[in-house]
Parts: sequence; C-alpha cells; structure tokens
Amino acid sequence: MRKQFIKTVSASQTLQKSQSFNVGWSLLLLLSVASIANSTYLAFFDSKWIDGHIAWLSASIYAFVVFMTGYRRQEGWAWYTTWAFGIPFLIYGANHLDEPMLGPFYIGTSLIVALAQVLTWSAFHSLKYQE
Repeated sequence: MRKQFIKTVSASQTLQKSQSFNVGWSLLLLLSVASIANSTYLAFFDSKWIDGHIAWLSASIYAFVVFMTGYRRQEGWAWYTTWAFGIPFLIYGANHLDEPMLGPFYIGTSLIVALAQVLTWSAFHSLKYQE
C-alpha cells in the first residue's frame, strides 16, 4: 500500500504559519532585491571585478525568481535550494573579516537567510502520513 503525504493544518496553526512564513519570505525577497541592486551598481562602477559582479547578479536574479514562484507556493524544492542563497554571503564574509564593515555585514546577511529559513520551516514541513 502506498502512503500519501497530505498537508494538515489546524485553524490556529494557519495564522501562526502564515505570519512566520510571510516574515521569512519577505526577508528573503528583500535580501534578493537588495543583492540585485548592489550587484547591478557594482557591475557598472567597479570594473576590476566585473565577472564576479555579473555572477553575483545572476545568482541574485535566480533567487528572486525562486522566491516569487516555488517558494511562495511552498514547494519543497524551493525551501531546500534557498539554503544555497546564504552560502555565498557566508563565504564572502568569512574571506573579508579583516575589513571592519564588509565581513560582518555579509556574515550577518547569511544569518538573516538562515533565520528566514527557520521562520518558514513549518510551512514547508507540516506533512503527516495518511494511508
């Protein structure tokens, strides 16, 4: 016999999940838009590392598309792939810890991504088995 997954949510859970999901999703969307704006600005005005800015810009656009489509529809693949959005921020911040503002800023951004993921966890993982 095959087991099926069904999302089960009580009325009280819906309100709580909805609020935490909206906060987490909004944080992620805001970070992706800010990253797009930052990368676009730097691609035009910092020509010594243009390929890096374009790569960062493309990753930010990809994240924005994921947040506006699968993540908003609470599709599981979007939640798991979103962890990859915070990794470049963490790596870049760790490599620039000697710069007083840059390193902590990017590490903080990766922590905000992790916090947003934790806030939305229940919306993606409230499945129960039904036979």
